[in-house]
Amino acid sequence: MGARPRKPVTTPETRERRVGVRVAVDTYIRVAVVHAATGRKVHGWVRDLSQGGLFVEGPDRFEADDAVIVDALARSGENAVHLRAEGWVAYIGRGGMGIQLGPLDPEMAGRLAELIERFG
Repeated sequence: MGARPRKPVTTPETRERRVGVRVAVDTYIRVAVVHAATGRKVHGWVRDLSQGGLFVEGPDRFEADDAVIVDALARSGENAVHLRAEGWVAYIGRGGMGIQLGPLDPEMAGRLAELIERFG
């Protein structure tokens, strides 16, 4: 992973200062999060998402600021939407971790927008 734009790591006091509107996910989106440096993979469920990131619910977590790769598969109506993006752990919370996404290519940005519209 190359250099990424640095945004401050969120805390419970600042996590609502996100750039995009956050939407709750009302159906299961299974996600694998891969640690970019070690290749270690953890699995969980997307609890909410926005243009800037998502919250992964699950018992296993990485450390704040760890670089990760997100690989998620969701249903949007009759279609399956596959989202793969680089990012980093921005927040460790009770029950999971917040992932801030790096810049997305146009195809992945469109897929994320489709999911946000579906759940918004």
